[in-house]
Amino acid sequence: MDTYGMGTGGTLAVAQEEQTSRQTTGETVACESSGDEQPAEEVEEEREDEAADDAPEAEGDVVPLPGCAPAFVRDPEDYPFDEDIRHLDIDNPHELGIIGEAVARKYLWMRGYDIVERNWRTPYGEADVVARDHGQVVLVEVKTRRGEEACPEEAVDAAKLSRYRKMVLQYLREHLDATSVRVDVLGINVTMPGKAHLRHIVGVSGWDD
Repeated sequence: MDTYGMGTGGTLAVAQEEQTSRQTTGETVACESSGDEQPAEEVEEEREDEAADDAPEAEGDVVPLPGCAPAFVRDPEDYPFDEDIRHLDIDNPHELGIIGEAVARKYLWMRGYDIVERNWRTPYGEADVVARDHGQVVLVEVKTRRGEEACPEEAVDAAKLSRYRKMVLQYLREHLDATSVRVDVLGINVTMPGKAHLRHIVGVSGWDD
């Protein structure tokens, strides 16, 4: 999950919440056998050795997952869109949706996506954002809710998935140069003015559903 703050300059500032699979309790590590504390110097040396063991032998050994953009490959200061959302009221459902879509666009752009179009309309519904991810077209559905308790992406039910698949076909009909199209969902919880949590579900429009 990522956390986003809206800066005072009218643009969105983004900071990633790091999540790790193991928990640490401090700078010193208790030895399980005796309860003695291991010196900080030895702990640091062990961490360096572990990092060296896990590191790839050469740069060419690092292979990104297919369809996954590297995390935060772009500087937020270079964001090309002027989106001042400071005046919007998160308690107003319409304005809350505008905030969510602005957060979504910056998140996608910082992740390496190119924003192609906003609010692309079809007879079957609207894609909040059309983007490109390594050459693949991505139709993005943004679901935004106020507060931490709601799970916005739960609104994507079987009926909506059916409409998304029709939207994919419509896009392919209208854009003959597009060879691959998928649908992503961004669930955004705006917890207070200037702060939101985001979850990104990649490729929800499977044809075997």
